Amino acid sequence: RAFPPEPRPPLAPSQIPDATPTRRVEPSPALAAMRSRALAPFPEPPESGLLGDARYVLALVRARWQRRAAVKGVDLDIQKDVASLDRLLGELGRAGRGHGLTTRPFGDENAAIDAAEARAATAERAIADAQARIAEEDTRFAATEKDLENKLAATEEAAHAAGAALDQLEDERRSLREQKKQVDARQKQHLKNAEDREARAAKMPMGAERSAMRHSAEELRSDGARIEPERADLEKKLGAIEAPLAAATAHNDAARADLEATRKAKGDARAGHRHRGAELEAEAGRQQRARSDATAEVQRRLVTLGTLLNLNRVAAPDLDPLYVRIDALRTSITTREKEVENLRAESSRADPRAVTRGTGVIFGAAVILITVICVILSLR
Repeated sequence: RAFPPEPRPPLAPSQIPDATPTRRVEPSPALAAMRSRALAPFPEPPESGLLGDARYVLALVRARWQRRAAVKGVDLDIQKDVASLDRLLGELGRAGRGHGLTTRPFGDENAAIDAAEARAATAERAIADAQARIAEEDTRFAATEKDLENKLAATEEAAHAAGAALDQLEDERRSLREQKKQVDARQKQHLKNAEDREARAAKMPMGAERSAMRHSAEELRSDGARIEPERADLEKKLGAIEAPLAAATAHNDAARADLEATRKAKGDARAGHRHRGAELEAEAGRQQRARSDATAEVQRRLVTLGTLLNLNRVAAPDLDPLYVRIDALRTSITTREKEVENLRAESSRADPRAVTRGTGVIFGAAVILITVICVILSLR
């Protein structure tokens, strides 16, 4: 006898399935491999025989290696699911803040999030202020550097002109001194020759030859006397050039000092700009770290708020799809953790006696093979 189906009670609003697509839980690579028989079956201990023990050891190594790789793949999938779960909890916490949850512990987390967001906003304003001051400092330094460059070019030109004028006067004085030296040498030579001839004439007897010698000495003295005006003129020129030379030297020294002062001012301006820029950059860096810390705290507290909201679920149309996605992720994580436990438990199974005998057989075969190869090589 057929009975009519019993009527079902109407669904509550929170139980009505939402049209928002939920996250499909994809099987991990290890689980898919096991389903497609990609993993080699875990070997069973052989009943007897050394050759069977050796094959058992090789199959055991292969199976454990495959399962170790599969565990790594599943662990990676779990990490991805945990990261996705944290993001979903953060989304849930952010969505829950719009529902005005003031009861504890929701109110405490909301207040802490508000404080962290306020710190992040303050740090953001401080960063903008530091960036503005950096730009202002760069503009000011560019103008100062341009003025100093112009002043440096002018002082270099003035120093070059003063140095050229001083070199010209020094060359002129050097030339006058050389001319005076030559004139003095000629005059001294005439006087010396006159004295020599007078001394020779004094030793000679009276007569025409002695008179001629004295007359020659007088002519030499006259020649020396005629050089005197030229020598005096050179001395006068040398005396007259000292004043402009001293003035040129002082002017050159002043121009050189001004040039060095301008160069020093330019270097000090650059050093000051670097120091000020470093201070402003450090301040901006501190504020950026403060902003990053506040933003990270907001994200952490949103995850905490989402976790609390997931534990104490509040029915709402915008929260229900997030609950569904969170449940799917938690189920996926649980399934994969069980899968890892099963793979590790399976990998730990082994027959110690068979492993010992099989390892000995494989090692002995390797030793025999190496010995044979060495004998063959030695016979060649």
